Amino acid sequence: MNGIIAELDIGRLQSRLTDLARSQIPFATAGALNDTAFEAREAVIKEVDRTFVSPTPFTRRGVRVRKATKQNPVAHVYIPPIQARYLRKQIEGGARRNVRKPGGALPAPADARLNRYGNLTRNQIKTLLSKPNTFRRTINGVDGIWQRMKRGRRKLKLLVVFSRQQHYRPRFDFEGPIRQTVQRVYRKNFGRRLGQAIRTTRTRFVANAVLGR
Repeated sequence: MNGIIAELDIGRLQSRLTDLARSQIPFATAGALNDTAFEAREAVIKEVDRTFVSPTPFTRRGVRVRKATKQNPVAHVYIPPIQARYLRKQIEGGARRNVRKPGGALPAPADARLNRYGNLTRNQIKTLLSKPNTFRRTINGVDGIWQRMKRGRRKLKLLVVFSRQQHYRPRFDFEGPIRQTVQRVYRKNFGRRLGQAIRTTRTRFVANAVLGR
């Protein structure tokens, strides 16, 4: 999960600017980077909504911005460690193991009802196991929560599967929306920010001259 970095040929640009404009480049650069980063953040949140079924507010809030400054002209769009812990596999793919209880099994829904965010919670597992017609057992090599069926051909229905690790394939594009936003809006944001900085400085200069400062 790399940061967002926008590059501009400042040396070539400076040769075309007045001394006043050149002095405002650091301010314009930081402002343009921050504007672009926040636009990129919104693009990533939209990607979260497209990728996941009813993502939790906690996941959507996990897309953050670390702002650039005049001294450090780099802005980052990032995901904090607590959300990155479960989103990383959705971004990069790979296997997930139970880090809280080494050797323990991870639950995955098979035919169980999920909450409104599409997740299987601990309370739901407890509720399932408290019912008289459900139980946890390994059947035909599958460790899971099973339900005894009253009707139909199937005598048992698999509700939840437990496994030592779960495999994920990449499906959440984190960097794509950031890259596209930088390419689309950074130069526009820089031009706008530079114009604002120049106008503000000129206004301040005129006011100081009138006041004799």
